[in-house]
Amino acid sequence: AIAAGRRVAVLRDDGNPFAGLAAFQEADADRFYGRSREIGAVVARLRSSPLIVLAGPSGVGKSSLVRAGVIPALKRSGEGWDTFIVRPGRSPLASLCSILLDLASSNTAPIAAGATGPDELTAGLRAAPGQLGAALRAHAHSKRRRVLVFVDQFEELYTLCSSSSERTAFLACLDGVADDAGSPLRVLVSIRSDFLDRLAEYRDLADRVSHGLMFVPPLDRDGLCDALIRPVEAADCRYEDRGMVDEMLDAVAAAPGSLPLLQFAAARLWTERDRDRRLLTRASYAAMGGIAGTLAGHADHVLGAIPAAERGLVRAIFERLVTPERTRAVVSLSELRELPGNPDDIERLIYRWSTPGCWSSRPAPAASVPPSSCTSR
Repeated sequence: AIAAGRRVAVLRDDGNPFAGLAAFQEADADRFYGRSREIGAVVARLRSSPLIVLAGPSGVGKSSLVRAGVIPALKRSGEGWDTFIVRPGRSPLASLCSILLDLASSNTAPIAAGATGPDELTAGLRAAPGQLGAALRAHAHSKRRRVLVFVDQFEELYTLCSSSSERTAFLACLDGVADDAGSPLRVLVSIRSDFLDRLAEYRDLADRVSHGLMFVPPLDRDGLCDALIRPVEAADCRYEDRGMVDEMLDAVAAAPGSLPLLQFAAARLWTERDRDRRLLTRASYAAMGGIAGTLAGHADHVLGAIPAAERGLVRAIFERLVTPERTRAVVSLSELRELPGNPDDIERLIYRWSTPGCWSSRPAPAASVPPSSCTSR
């Protein structure tokens, strides 16, 4: 534990050091490897630039870079950072209102007079976009802190929000936060690179975007190697032979967004490890069918657990959870219940998908469904 550069593994709730297909979160910082160069570059730019835009293709790891890399690095820096994370969703201004409500609950920035609920707060931001920046500055000065607003999945502003006036107001709010390099406020945005041209719609902000643009490259082979090996070593285990790692890297060499595939395969390897010898074995990797076989086997298992009569509903639900632009869609449960078919069957399927261990043979109750909305992943 005291060796230079050595980490002790902090395992996930399921005892696995790998994230699988899930995005890395702040709690995963101790098992997030391969992005030290990019983390350092973003942190350095945030010290002098009020707005940073991280652009890259889908699946390259922009969200994970910020959530598990940049934000923990800022908090470890000793500079006193508070962070607020939002996603535009279908109601971008409502997502910003959550920041105002958080500030009000901490008594560091009062809510405008008469604004007691989401509708009133949204109307207030629409009428006076600058009040978000004013509230954040008041918080920063009263607490003597620096503030980062991270807008994740920024493309949702265009794929999910149909109101151009809502988009304009949202961008004006961000413009009011990121308007001064000498301010303690910073805005960090992650966006798919194929949506960058949409930012030109709001020229005041577009000028600053051009100065704060950073592209997130795919992890190179060394970074992917670190992401596979170092979590295992930190858990005092190892691969049976280094050739396994090379084969896994070769299998995804031409695949865009390869880190989630590697994480998924490594997570499965971990569950099948030889616990006595503390090894991730070649026999287990071969039995899984390699990278492609692991994901295909998982998909077949999930589909096989769905009764044949319900598979039409599965297809209808999945089609509703993506946009025509191949991005994720956020859909309320009430909307999904309106799909052709039995609403109770749809609700039962959603319950199973949103419950850990959902594809066991145990039937799921039909009464209540915890999530109010579903999102494709």
